[in-house]
Amino acid sequence: AVKHFGTEQNMNYPLLMADDATVKAFGGVEGLPATFLIDREGRIRHHKVGSANAAAYESLVASVLKETAPPDSASMPAEAGGGPNATQAVAR
Repeated sequence: AVKHFGTEQNMNYPLLMADDATVKAFGGVEGLPATFLIDREGRIRHHKVGSANAAAYESLVASVLKETAPPDSASMPAEAGGGPNATQAVAR
């Protein structure tokens, strides 16, 4: 269901289905939907319970990407950590 939803919504970033160990590692999930913004170092930079305004969240993602960007990330392929697909969301 989540994969289908991601496709319908044209999500261009990875979605992760969390098991109990993953939920515990992220400090628990108080409600659904829950979104975690994870930087390139694997640190949780933002945690949001409930829906998010797309424009505001895109701005937040852009600011984290600028902060944590390697000097030449614009030229790096997404699978190497650069480009616009360097964010992740966690869904359960």
